[in-house]
Amino acid sequence: MRLVPVENLKMDSKLSIDIFMGDGSVIYENGTLVNLQMIETLQKINVKQVYISDEYSFTDDTFFPTTDQKVIGGFVSSFQNITLKIKEHHFEENDFNELYKLAEKAIRLHLIFRSKLKIRYFPENMFGNAYFGKNVHIPMICAILGSYCGYGLEKLTKLFVATFLRDISLDFPIFEKEINKIHLHPVATCQFLSSKNFNDIEIMEAIKQHHELINGEGSPSNLKEHEICEFAKIIAIVDSFFAFRESLTDVSNFRNDLSKFYADAFKMFDKKILDLLFANSYFFPLDTLFQLSTNDIVVTTTSVENNFWIPHFKVVKPSSQKYKFGETIILEETPDIDLKKIVYYVD
Repeated sequence: MRLVPVENLKMDSKLSIDIFMGDGSVIYENGTLVNLQMIETLQKINVKQVYISDEYSFTDDTFFPTTDQKVIGGFVSSFQNITLKIKEHHFEENDFNELYKLAEKAIRLHLIFRSKLKIRYFPENMFGNAYFGKNVHIPMICAILGSYCGYGLEKLTKLFVATFLRDISLDFPIFEKEINKIHLHPVATCQFLSSKNFNDIEIMEAIKQHHELINGEGSPSNLKEHEICEFAKIIAIVDSFFAFRESLTDVSNFRNDLSKFYADAFKMFDKKILDLLFANSYFFPLDTLFQLSTNDIVVTTTSVENNFWIPHFKVVKPSSQKYKFGETIILEETPDIDLKKIVYYVD
């Protein structure tokens, strides 16, 4: 299955996963064919990307650990209620228990489907609510990275909760015109949580330190490597991973951009955790279609073994005389070929 922006959908494309509203209800089911009314509806409710399947889709890989409609819908609805409470400043002391229970339930589900525990970019957005998407998926990705660090269920749950709560003060009125809110909001968030009688030391420490960097150039306290807790190091790495992937709108300079990110990251982030990220992440989702600098159309494949960042490809539409249909291209071994652009259909 392949992710396609709604604005690029073609008529009669077949959906390959249910499309959920922010409240967890299903608006379009798996297998439905795309029509003009669907595109207009998706744009109206602010759904930006959907999964489709065609003859060039070779996997069933998504960021969901299960395709059970009721399970996914239940999580969407429950987390939606919590995020709305936070956004509307109605989050109270009793809501912490509900958040812990939801976080533990989500983590248990992911641990059951361990084969899907890969760190992957979450497209904006799948639910018509970017606030929900980023504030649930990124905590889950942090927990997945925490599982590779050897954490058990209790620590993974705390890491999820810390990540979920880390930026809640950014929506507070005091930061509407504050140019330094990125530097100040970790402390403001901790002060807000303290006012609600939340006193988990590990979680509060992670929230306060999640913008600190091991070279001492972070904020708010300019802490260095051994002064920063591991939860905060994980959150900082995942946030950076998402920011880099989101900013990469032009893939033609992918090699250089990735090399620079890689070099800069090792100056700012914990090497052990960073190595785990690089070893266990999909930078481009499987089944993503690209046009190469040779004009051949290729699709990312599952043949990547030890480097999930540099994809391997299968040729699905040869345009040059260099490759044949079905041939595998390993980008690391072809320095004379670059990615040109992402495409969504072969024809």
